[in-house]
Amino acid sequence: VQQRRFGEATNFYLKALNSPRRAEYAHGGYAYCLAELGQTKEAIHHYSEALRLQPDLLLANHNLAAILATSTNAELRDGARAVMLAQRACDLSGYNVPEFIYSLAAAYREAGRPELAGETARRADKLAADERRRSLMGEIKWQLRAKSAPASGNEKP
Repeated sequence: VQQRRFGEATNFYLKALNSPRRAEYAHGGYAYCLAELGQTKEAIHHYSEALRLQPDLLLANHNLAAILATSTNAELRDGARAVMLAQRACDLSGYNVPEFIYSLAAAYREAGRPELAGETARRADKLAADERRRSLMGEIKWQLRAKSAPASGNEKP
């Protein structure tokens, strides 16, 4: 996965899914690869299964929230569930990861809460600025400028 060879990695995770040991991580890894390969619906299923097995999986909470908040397929978006998952990821990380807070902002936006989305995006922006994470700051500033537009699924993640 680190070499971005997602097709090959899916074979590894498929084999791991058959093992009862640490199946939650196999589902999470497989879901990540599927999402990167554009198989979003299947990714949602495997992230959900990973979280059923282990509700505190940090990246599974975050990644599934991001998909449910920003998918280009409106049928796959679920703002309320995205908010719940993004809040969990932020709670688990102590609200110290700007990317997770940014996903929470996107989830609030998808859930129809633009004021809270803007406030949350500004919080992520401040944290990213404190950490000197310029590319993320650009993403957050883009979100803040676009916050008055209705969520369309075409927003940057």
